[in-house]
Amino acid sequence: MTKKQYFMFWWTLMFVGIVIHVLMFARFANVLVSEGFSAELNQPVGLMALILASVVGFIMNGFFLSLGIDFAKKVDAKLLLLDGHYSFMKDIFNPAVVVGALYAGAVLIVNAVLPSPSLSVFFYEHSGVLFYKSFFSVFSILGYDVSMFLFSLCGIALLIKKITKNISVTAIDHVSVVLVAVLHNIVPWLWKFGTVFMIDPIIGFATDMVLGVLFWKKGFETAVLCHFVIAIILYAIAPAVLLFASA
Repeated sequence: MTKKQYFMFWWTLMFVGIVIHVLMFARFANVLVSEGFSAELNQPVGLMALILASVVGFIMNGFFLSLGIDFAKKVDAKLLLLDGHYSFMKDIFNPAVVVGALYAGAVLIVNAVLPSPSLSVFFYEHSGVLFYKSFFSVFSILGYDVSMFLFSLCGIALLIKKITKNISVTAIDHVSVVLVAVLHNIVPWLWKFGTVFMIDPIIGFATDMVLGVLFWKKGFETAVLCHFVIAIILYAIAPAVLLFASA
């Protein structure tokens, strides 16, 4: 696969996700409004605003993806589909599913003891809202992973590589993962909530750490698939099981 083909492959997947999201939004607008969402969602202006935001997001994702691929190549990150030297089962599917399932299970156990507001809300939704929100949470992952792994993680690793000397690749990888996880989760938490304890940024930090390490060890594709597995279990399977069990 050439670099152009690699770029178009991921950009196309993000576009498909955005299109389906808009269609899902239009389909469930009435349900969302009935469950307490703004009534403007049910108006043409609401749909047009979503379409405009989606177009801007799609363009930004393309920008992050293009730069991210360049950053990744300069720090020797594993882009398996681009490099072509991989076994799908051994290098992508097996580690992604195993790590994703184990981590999602650990998060559900933690959530049972210390409920996470952003996660627990999925457990008490109307079926229509749950379907829409679960779909959005799962299919927004690809854009997040492109900006998280390729742009941010590889960008910081490249910056560290340029301003430091005699530092090992392993050290650069580890430092970049910690920095991105802290900047993405802990810093916003301190800025918004001060010293008030919340489990959400801790789970977010742990998630970014697990996926970041998997990214450097196994590659971008493995980390993305693992993130999908985690999201499907946490935002779709677990809430749906609870919903049907309580019906």
